[in-house]
Amino acid sequence: RSKPATIPASSSRPQAEGSIRPEHGKITIVDFYADWCGPCRRIGPVLEQIAAANPNIALQKVNVDKHPDLAKEYHATAIPHIIIYDRNGGEVDTVIGANEPLVRHAIELADAK
Repeated sequence: RSKPATIPASSSRPQAEGSIRPEHGKITIVDFYADWCGPCRRIGPVLEQIAAANPNIALQKVNVDKHPDLAKEYHATAIPHIIIYDRNGGEVDTVIGANEPLVRHAIELADAK
């Protein structure tokens, strides 16, 4: 069996650009959502629980109806649109849809040393 691919160091990840600023020193989850979105209502509380359970995780929520400029800037054309950044502001992954396993996997990658 082959070994899984190594995880790139933060320095090789694309750095956060644009209006949203990840919290330095914390894994940052940015959740683009809308109040009327069923999948958003399902994943939102899960993201809040993840952040509440870990002081090293910051959750930033962006309501696409109230901030359409940010949704456009980050190409959030489908929601939920979740971006995970590592502690150094490197973009780890973007998860489209209410996919908790993918979000948790991205958090694990962001937390890898």
